[in-house]
Amino acid sequence: SSTYGNNGTCQGMGVGCSYVAGRYGSALLFNGSTALVNVSNTGSLNNLGPVTWSMWVNRNSLTNYGALMYKSDNNVDAGWWIDFRSDNGGELGTNIVHSTTNIRRYTNASILGVGQWFHLVITWTNVSSYDAVKIYINGVEAAYSWNTTPAGTHNSDAAEPLTIGWGYGGTGGYFNGSIDEVMIWNRNLSVSEISQLYNSNLYKYSSSNWQFTSNQSNLSVGSY
Repeated sequence: SSTYGNNGTCQGMGVGCSYVAGRYGSALLFNGSTALVNVSNTGSLNNLGPVTWSMWVNRNSLTNYGALMYKSDNNVDAGWWIDFRSDNGGELGTNIVHSTTNIRRYTNASILGVGQWFHLVITWTNVSSYDAVKIYINGVEAAYSWNTTPAGTHNSDAAEPLTIGWGYGGTGGYFNGSIDEVMIWNRNLSVSEISQLYNSNLYKYSSSNWQFTSNQSNLSVGSY
């Protein structure tokens, strides 16, 4: 569920949603052929920038190049997406759509194996430059394998829904794997916030109970 009411509808998963064991609690399973989540284009998701996208991802295939998140007008001049691509042996990153040439920033995805949860964070400062985009894998900024300098205009994506697990306009389509803990902020998280997000989680496991998990040690006494 979403704090701001940006709740999605599962599609192509049979009856309801397809759940599996997640990084924390349950995750959604995407079958690589029909499954997606459609989120209405509410105002809080439109024309984001600066922005931070975050999620936990578990791949079922090294040769599946589907979209993790997609909000665009079919790659014309508005929106963005996050996806796996087949270029250079497999890459993971983002396109931020411009009318002539998109911002493209990708990292090598070959080290992200099958059946392994990894934490993905992407930030964009809202500046039309590829170095305004940062990609973090498991709390650490990634090395970049593909960068494209944008040209043209980046227009409103307010008319476009957000989809999770599927996209078109230059992506491979449907994602094959599991996605958990999808979060979007309308600001850039700091490096320390991204590290904290990777290392800890506050999970609501019932209507009135929460569980806090932290994968950190040797912390000094103080407030965090």
